[in-house]
Amino acid sequence: MQQDSGEPAIDLSLSTDPEIGFATKILDEVTRLVSPLKVRYLVVGATARNIQSVGLMNEVPDRATKDVDIAIAIDNWKDYDRISRVLPRKGIHQHKFEVLGAEVDVVPFGEIEDENREICWPGGATRMNVVGYREARESAMAVTMPSGSRISVPSIAAQAVLKLMAWNDRRMYTSKDAVDLRSIITWYSEGPFETELFDRHRSILDIYEWETVSAGAHRLGEDMANLLSHRHAYQMVLDVLENQATMDTLAGSMGFDPRTNLQRIRAMRSGFVSAGAAVSPHTPAA
Repeated sequence: MQQDSGEPAIDLSLSTDPEIGFATKILDEVTRLVSPLKVRYLVVGATARNIQSVGLMNEVPDRATKDVDIAIAIDNWKDYDRISRVLPRKGIHQHKFEVLGAEVDVVPFGEIEDENREICWPGGATRMNVVGYREARESAMAVTMPSGSRISVPSIAAQAVLKLMAWNDRRMYTSKDAVDLRSIITWYSEGPFETELFDRHRSILDIYEWETVSAGAHRLGEDMANLLSHRHAYQMVLDVLENQATMDTLAGSMGFDPRTNLQRIRAMRSGFVSAGAAVSPHTPAA
């Protein structure tokens, strides 16, 4: 699976999935509106999950979505103001817009982040954790949509980081990120990921007595850690994974069998820790 260079990693040009059709219409209009600003955006959230589900796993998305989330790297808040002037705002929230009747959330990241990988919206009223967005941009996958347009989505591992951190931030009022993370963990033992497990990672299969989903979860954890070249970002994700009470809550929020979910979360954490030694402790926070 290639990154956002060369040939597209995901080809949805022939897709007739209604969720993909909905996303295409909205994203094409977003592109039309922001293109004069020379803005490149990353599609995240449930829309990215749907694209990956259909394009990589050949699966119908687990749940529908009627909004679209994108992330944009900016150098300063003036850049965001310029984007805000071309997208129709929805309500009072600074990051919510409306395009062709659909809600579009625009998450900024980049040089506006502080040392804790957070952004603070002008006025100081709202803070947002953006760990994983830089890494998602750097490892992005290119997608061809049914209209022929090209967009970018996070890699599966980057998507897992974003979903884990999003769940940690808003777990008190929604479980959707946990449900999405359960799907992502399962993907890592299916299709091309299953083939990779059997071709290249039999030692990991041995560890988990050839229980492929747990072995895939371990591999996912390794790939998540390998994305996080900055020690501070790695540590923030590790802090979430090593909080047992938090992981018990996550397992319960994923649906189906919490005990099985917890087993797979622990396998993911094990892979994350085993690969974490490669993360330089001297690398400054991004």
